[in-house]
Amino acid sequence: MVFSKREQQLGIIVGVAVALAAGYYFVVKPYTDRLATVSGQQKDTEEKLKAARTLFEQRIELRTQFKKMVAGGLKSDRSEADSQVQHALRDWSQECGLRTLSVKPERETTERNFLALSFHLTGSGSQASIAKLIWAIETAPMPMRVDEVQLSPQKEGMDDLQLQLTVSTLCLNPEADRTVQIDAPKPAGSGDAKGDRL
Repeated sequence: MVFSKREQQLGIIVGVAVALAAGYYFVVKPYTDRLATVSGQQKDTEEKLKAARTLFEQRIELRTQFKKMVAGGLKSDRSEADSQVQHALRDWSQECGLRTLSVKPERETTERNFLALSFHLTGSGSQASIAKLIWAIETAPMPMRVDEVQLSPQKEGMDDLQLQLTVSTLCLNPEADRTVQIDAPKPAGSGDAKGDRL
């Protein structure tokens, strides 16, 4: 059977079209799909690496902060922490000029490897003396923070305020299932699954 020139050209065009379609489905499409998958995996890996680096940097920073807390007066005993805070509050209050001072322990809560101890302080004094006391607490080397402040005037038109202050401190929890490690970070894969809980 002899094909005409037109039929031959049509056959060539159809053959080329089939070859192109086959090439797309069997070569180009798998390649582009694989390229998209690899690109997605690369992006995911880069994000995980970035998160791991951030976590590592945070861990180093937390260790540094923890060492400062220990050096600044973080106690391992609840009664020592209680005594330290009460003495510090009384000393600062006297230095700042507060009057009718009362410091009472309030509550105790557990936060991971730490005990958070709260104290309620009442007293009276000028705005300047109260500001000095709050500044002394917030800048103390020991782990302390101001949780709540309530001020009320004792007499109208006078710089004499009644202060109610709630502060908290931390001490190590002796009943924690594992102690806080402050040594250098461990190499990857060296049993860090147990981890240090800060």
